[in-house]
Amino acid sequence: MKLARFFLLTILISTFILLAACSASSTPTPVSPPTPTASATILVIPAETQSAMPVTPAETPEPVTVAIATPDTRLPPERWREWPVAPTASPRMVEIYQQGIAQGNDPTHFSKIGDCQNVASYFLSSFDTPGDYSLGEQYAYLQNTITYFSGSWSRVSLSVGPGMNIASVLSPIWADPDQCQAGETPLVCEFRVNKPSIAVISMETWWGEQPAKIYELYMRQLVENVLAQDVVPIIATKADNLEGDNSINAAIARVAYDYDIPMWNFWAASQPLPDHGLYGDGFHLTFARNFFDDPKRMEFAWPWRNLTALQAVDSVWRGLTGIQVAVLPPATPTIPPLVNPPLVINPPVIPTPTSLVAMNPPVTPTPGLPPAATMTVTPTSPDQAWQGRPVIPTVSAQMIDLYRQGVEAGHNPNAFSKIGDGEVSSAWFLTSFDFGSQLYFYDLGPYTDVEAVIQQFAGSFRRQSMAAGSGFNTNILLDPSQARLAVCAPGETPLACELRLNNPSFAFVSLGTNQAFEPDAFEAGLRAIIQQLLDRKVVPILATKGDNLEGDYRLNMIIARLAVEYNIPLWNFWLAIQPLPDHGLQADNEHLTYSWNDFSNPRIMQFAWPWRNLTALQALDAVWRGVTTGQ
Repeated sequence: MKLARFFLLTILISTFILLAACSASSTPTPVSPPTPTASATILVIPAETQSAMPVTPAETPEPVTVAIATPDTRLPPERWREWPVAPTASPRMVEIYQQGIAQGNDPTHFSKIGDCQNVASYFLSSFDTPGDYSLGEQYAYLQNTITYFSGSWSRVSLSVGPGMNIASVLSPIWADPDQCQAGETPLVCEFRVNKPSIAVISMETWWGEQPAKIYELYMRQLVENVLAQDVVPIIATKADNLEGDNSINAAIARVAYDYDIPMWNFWAASQPLPDHGLYGDGFHLTFARNFFDDPKRMEFAWPWRNLTALQAVDSVWRGLTGIQVAVLPPATPTIPPLVNPPLVINPPVIPTPTSLVAMNPPVTPTPGLPPAATMTVTPTSPDQAWQGRPVIPTVSAQMIDLYRQGVEAGHNPNAFSKIGDGEVSSAWFLTSFDFGSQLYFYDLGPYTDVEAVIQQFAGSFRRQSMAAGSGFNTNILLDPSQARLAVCAPGETPLACELRLNNPSFAFVSLGTNQAFEPDAFEAGLRAIIQQLLDRKVVPILATKGDNLEGDYRLNMIIARLAVEYNIPLWNFWLAIQPLPDHGLQADNEHLTYSWNDFSNPRIMQFAWPWRNLTALQALDAVWRGVTTGQ
């Protein structure tokens, strides 16, 4: 009997341990992924099922209750492609939201966390400017949400920036030193300053080798940090598939599922669009403005990105607060899947002295801010004489002769190459000029004189250069190991590969930011690049940089000095942005302020990127006309 009681006691103890392990878990701590919460069905287990051992009535245990979770009806993460575009908020998120409000989070604020596809001037900001968007009748219900979160749409987030990735927002190195406290990460700094109740997290950056594994690790850490502040995260899938197997989107879905958080499935929204809403590089989104009642614009990805982000915020906010809408229109594009038709481009125009008479007057060397603000700079010392150089260059007799030699050698007179860093490889640089003003990609406004150069070099504006990329510097451009093996010949440098493939007559050269503190290496590398271009009979257009990270303009001094030494055109972009607010620089004093290429709009022309594109176009136009007409 003692032995029987011992076995019975052992069985009972084991049973209670198992029951404790199977019961519904409490809300997890922010350091480990939670299991989805679910309601429970209580069953009474008769005593005889507890043990096969015969016992006397006096020894019969009391009935035991077992908590059995109701089946989880959510689609598993493996089926993320079928998840809705606009998510809802779970009961757990309602609890997180209410806790956040209780501790001081602002219910009218949300924050943006992300990379270059989340910068304020393209992502959501137009909703803070009436007239910059149109909801149409179908999406008019979203105006209440726009009004409620007024100010958050256009706010420049401290946890968003070009070059940022999912690890950057968790690193104090990336924090803004002017607004963040010592040791704060961009995420912690943003939350302290903005006190949001909701955070939209959208990280498109590809991680290279084993991307999903690394990406998911950091995404889990990021989500845990957000939840620890009682902020409701909305994480987004991405439209691209640079990794080749959609493993990053699958990882995003796993994180959303494990933590029971809303997932804005932007990937699903972009699939019906022409080319899935992507440019030829397979990464950057096709652009049009946010007029949701214009069917032509709604064939592009950026309006859908902004609309579905707005719908995601709206849906989650209504779920958190209990506000209902009678009928919701679909969040997925209803246009059929198409392939972009080929661009219809007029034949190239080759100017002659006779045709130039009928064209608009030549460009003004120094651009002005509409309505009338031009910039002049008086150099403070002989070393700073470059500051007085005009924005738009002229050409020397040497360059005229070089151009003619190049054309005679077989160079394409209708092609130019882009050589540089992230501000050259970016889809924002010149790309829009290949997609036509009729599709709202640009508006020349008073600068119609450059339409001829746009036609002349059609195809070069959007071409992905082999000699431009994020993080590129002079060393990379001259290093064969950095060339793209799929398209470059063995032993070719990125620069040589680009010149062979594109066979250009002109080349923009815009470098320096990534070597701000290596002036000697920068000068040596830039000399080598210039010499290779001249040896190949390609006309270089050298650009000053907009920033002054080095503190003494040392690199712009080098650029200007080499332009004089080699007698090549200098596009003084630095001078063009000096009249702009904050000299056209974001808070990091490196990246340019963003807006689209509407050169007729004075408000838009307060930002640097429109001026970068306009003055680059003017510089190309001036050099092209100079070498082809001798004027």
